[in-house]
Amino acid sequence: MLPVVVSLAVALATLGPVDDAIERAGAQAGEGDVEGAIETIRDARREHDDRDLLYVEAQLHRLRDSCEDAVPLYEAFQATDPPPEDRAEVDAKLAQCREELGVEPEPPPPQVAEPPPPVLVESPPAPEPVDPAPSAQGPDRVGLALWISGGVLLAGGAAAYGAAWGLRSSADDGSPTLDTYLDREQRARTVSGVGIAVASAGTAVLIGAAIRHVLRNR
Repeated sequence: MLPVVVSLAVALATLGPVDDAIERAGAQAGEGDVEGAIETIRDARREHDDRDLLYVEAQLHRLRDSCEDAVPLYEAFQATDPPPEDRAEVDAKLAQCREELGVEPEPPPPQVAEPPPPVLVESPPAPEPVDPAPSAQGPDRVGLALWISGGVLLAGGAAAYGAAWGLRSSADDGSPTLDTYLDREQRARTVSGVGIAVASAGTAVLIGAAIRHVLRNR
């Protein structure tokens, strides 16, 4: 019981003039009147909300070997969120009382594991734009030349054929002689034949150019 008395005396010394009731209770407990000291503290608790009063009353109950009454007061003291050093001291006294009473100590609150930090997954880099492959074939210069040549030949043949019609139309102009008429007619036929041949050649060249274009673009 001596440690309890010493602890109570230390508590009274460290409190100072918080309340005259604590000093009176200490004096009563020192004279052996523990029950009177308890009543003094209870009267003070009705007027003052001070956690030190809880602690002193709990200690007084331990002086009369009543851990059953001290445990609730210790627990009420811990509920006021005392400083860490006071909490550690009262935890030790609670453990002693519970051991005397045969009460299993309360298990510590389960520790909640912190969630692991998020894993940052780097997204793959975006593929670089690929320029379209250049065409394996360059410009078809030969085909272009065929188109141009065929068009020129066709146009030239058509012009020659038109000129031949003009010669035939003028064969009778000016009352020509028979020889003059026959000469003009012959020239008209010659020009007409040349025009038809040239136009046919131009058509053939254009057909060849068209076939080349189709085959090249397959």
